[in-house]
Amino acid sequence: ELKKCQIETVEDTNIENCAICEINDTDNDEVIAHMMQDQFNKEYDLMLKRTEEKFNRDSKVNITYMNYRTSLCEDQDEKDSDIEDTTRDFDRFVSIEKEYASIPRCGYRKMGGKDSQIVTKHDMLMSSRINACRVLQFPPGIDTGDTGGFDVKLNNKVFNSLRAHSHAQCSRQKAKTRPHTK
Repeated sequence: ELKKCQIETVEDTNIENCAICEINDTDNDEVIAHMMQDQFNKEYDLMLKRTEEKFNRDSKVNITYMNYRTSLCEDQDEKDSDIEDTTRDFDRFVSIEKEYASIPRCGYRKMGGKDSQIVTKHDMLMSSRINACRVLQFPPGIDTGDTGGFDVKLNNKVFNSLRAHSHAQCSRQKAKTRPHTK
């Protein structure tokens, strides 16, 4: 059963009552489409929220993207459970990127106290994790799978071959769309 979203106009502001989906029957395509659209909207809103936080981190003037958000009302229970699951996966990638960015321009950093180790930007563990993060930035046509659930490490040789395949695939797609004159 699906209760449709109703849009009420109050003082030229659209307030959208959130759809409530009871998932008893997934044979209905409309229910599946609404579920997928809701999930997409939540991911988009989360991306906008992260962008806001990035821009507003150290500034005195805050920027808001409330006008660009897809939904104005959110259920706290769904919001908390969904965000916890997604942020847990994203936090690992963000922490890896922050760790990599913390290496100064000289290319190395001392870790620890008395028995300090020197960690360079060429560290095998760090570079393999950064390669795994960069795989997520491949174009949408390249299926990379779900790497959020576990710690993925790709050495440079594997990453470079995947990147070369990605570039070749993109150039093939562009060649198909370009008209050839003879």
